[in-house]
Amino acid sequence: MLNEVESVKQQPGEDFCRWFRDEYIDLYVWTNPSGTITGFQLCYDKPGKERAFTWFSGKGFFHHRIDSGDQHPTKNQSPVLVQDGLFQGDEVERRFAENSKSLDANLAAFVTQKLKEYQSPSKTSGLSPALGLLPKPAPTVPQAGPSENVRSARSGRWPPTLLWPAKALLALFLVFALTAAYAVFKVRWAQSQVEKFCGEVVIGEPVHGYEAKAKDFWLKVRHLPEMTEEDSRRHPTRLLVWEGFVFNRWFCEIGHAGGKVISKKIVELD
Repeated sequence: MLNEVESVKQQPGEDFCRWFRDEYIDLYVWTNPSGTITGFQLCYDKPGKERAFTWFSGKGFFHHRIDSGDQHPTKNQSPVLVQDGLFQGDEVERRFAENSKSLDANLAAFVTQKLKEYQSPSKTSGLSPALGLLPKPAPTVPQAGPSENVRSARSGRWPPTLLWPAKALLALFLVFALTAAYAVFKVRWAQSQVEKFCGEVVIGEPVHGYEAKAKDFWLKVRHLPEMTEEDSRRHPTRLLVWEGFVFNRWFCEIGHAGGKVISKKIVELD
C-alpha cells in the first residue's frame, strides 16, 4: 500500500513535490501553489524491470525504462531513464488501483484517468474540475526526493543515456559539414590560382623563373621528364604547377625544351 514520505527535498524553481511509495511503486506528484497537479511520475515494477510513466501539463506523456546503473559489479551509478515503448496499461492500472487505496481519492482518480488517457485518448472525457486539486501538506525537514536523472522527463531534457549519442552524432555531423565546406573552398581556390598562374606563362620565355613564381601563388611544383607513351606519343619535359583537395586537383602543365617554354595547358583531375 502506498504511503507518503513525510519530508521530501524540494528543488528550487520547481513545483512542490510529494512522494508516495511501497514495495512495487514510487509515485512523485508535483503541484503548483494553488494545489493543482502539474505533473506526476509513476515508477512501477520496482522489484523487476522498473519503468516510469510520466505526465506533465504542457509536455504530455513519457514512458521509459529505468536503468538502475548497478549492472557492473565495481560501479554504483545513479538510475537513468532509457527509451521503452512497451506499456502494459491494464496491469499498471490494476496494481495502482490495489496499492492506491490509501491515497487521496482525487489524486488516485487523476492518475488513473491519465493512465486511461494515454492508452485510449479517444475514449476518455474531460476530467472533473475537482480532480487534480490537492491540499499542500505542511513543509517538514527536507529529505532526498527523486534523483536528477529520474526527473529528467519533467523538464523535457533527454535522459543522459540518450544525450551522449546525440552529442556524438552532432559532432560527427559538424566535422563532416566543415570538411565538405573546406573541400569546396580549397578546390575553387586552387582553380582560381592555377588559372591566374597559367595566364602569366608566356611561350618562348625561359622556364626557370616559373618555379619561383608558382610559390608566389602558393602552388605546388613537380618536374616530369620527357617520355614516350605506348602509342608512340612523345611528351616533352614538363613542369607541373598544381593545387587542390584529395582527388580534385587543378594543374598548369608547362612543356619546355632547351630551357624555353614550348606549351602550356590547364588540366583538372577529379
